[in-house]
Amino acid sequence: MIPDDEIAKLMQFIHHLNETPAEPTDVAAKRFAAHREAMSFDFISFADRPRSELDAALKQHAKKVEAENARNPLRNLDFSKEARRIRKQNFPENLQLCIAMFERYQRTGERPAPAYPTRVEVLLRKAKRRDLFEQFNAAWDRHFGYDTPSPTDDD
Repeated sequence: MIPDDEIAKLMQFIHHLNETPAEPTDVAAKRFAAHREAMSFDFISFADRPRSELDAALKQHAKKVEAENARNPLRNLDFSKEARRIRKQNFPENLQLCIAMFERYQRTGERPAPAYPTRVEVLLRKAKRRDLFEQFNAAWDRHFGYDTPSPTDDD
């Protein structure tokens, strides 16, 4: 059973996915390449400069990278076998990860891994919420096009 407040959050997210224009893959890829470039550090430009300038620039760059990493929804997840087993059945956590990964995609162009939206879909099917499964699947696939199995009556 999925709590009503989580259903409301899911419906809000589906609405957000539907209202957000889907962009061509190459546009997101360019944004991701620009993001990766912004997160890289050019050591070559410091080849002829004093070590103190390099150290100062590295500190500044490390702060920028740390700030970006703090926004990564997967950063603080426990990936132990037991935590993954528990998370596998946790609808609110999987939904929150989908929301956070979509926000990251919009900001950086980094495509989300399919595991968490797939878990949301599986949990919706297990809860016999075919209507929500189909709405979420259609909204997510508008942006990412992951192939997911359609629900069957014996789920």
